[in-house]
Amino acid sequence: HTHTHTHTGITSDPYSQGLLGQIVMEDVEITDNIAFGGLGGGMKVEKGNFTMSRVLFRNNTAKLSGGAISFQSDSVVTITSCSFIDSTAGSNGGALSADGQVLSQT
Repeated sequence: HTHTHTHTGITSDPYSQGLLGQIVMEDVEITDNIAFGGLGGGMKVEKGNFTMSRVLFRNNTAKLSGGAISFQSDSVVTITSCSFIDSTAGSNGGALSADGQVLSQT
């Protein structure tokens, strides 16, 4: 079934990052989310340290940017073998958007 969120499907912020450290996602599906608040329909990462492998983002929508994922403010991200299918954004980045310094490692 579909979940409708004001912000996003999954949110990482500076407060949770301080408690959790690096977050690793493997073999996950993130589908059918809507971010009416604007950023990151499937996921919004703010000052996060994420490693994603074999993650499927499908049919996520953001009102503004980052239909599947929005990376914000000093994020460190590693993306390996992930799929981005049918995600949309009203302004920028149907699949991904980045604002601020984002380090992408492969």
